[in-house]
Amino acid sequence: MSSNEQKIAYEYGVEIKTPNLYPDAKERRCPYVDKNTAFIRSDGTVAPCLEFAYSHPVYVNMHAKNVHAVTFGDLKEENVEKIWGEKAYVSFRETRRKMSENIPWCGDCLYSSLGCYFTKTNSSDCYANEPGCNECFYSVDLVQCNI
Repeated sequence: MSSNEQKIAYEYGVEIKTPNLYPDAKERRCPYVDKNTAFIRSDGTVAPCLEFAYSHPVYVNMHAKNVHAVTFGDLKEENVEKIWGEKAYVSFRETRRKMSENIPWCGDCLYSSLGCYFTKTNSSDCYANEPGCNECFYSVDLVQCNI
């Protein structure tokens, strides 16, 4: 971004965030975990983040991947405090607090583009995390998180 663009944005009180075009596996973080935030779908289902809110295909690291929805509860059945405190959800967040130590980054791995089993879905990763956040665009700021 040019200094002229930065100046105009500043004058209008606009904050501009640009993607990180050179991701560093050692600097990964989960914006939802960092901000103690969850994603609540319109049907009341609680997901840990936007990426896991719904099942969808994605093209990442030169291959197609099927992302399956990951949810930890339903607000029609339980309150948010109970869902937030459930063991599986607490464990999910704790693992991602030190993402660069606990979650592999497939973007630097040769096997990623060669059809590695762990890159076909988000079911797990090669460190045995379930679900896997091993190719999350948000964790490396390739995509700006909406929170």
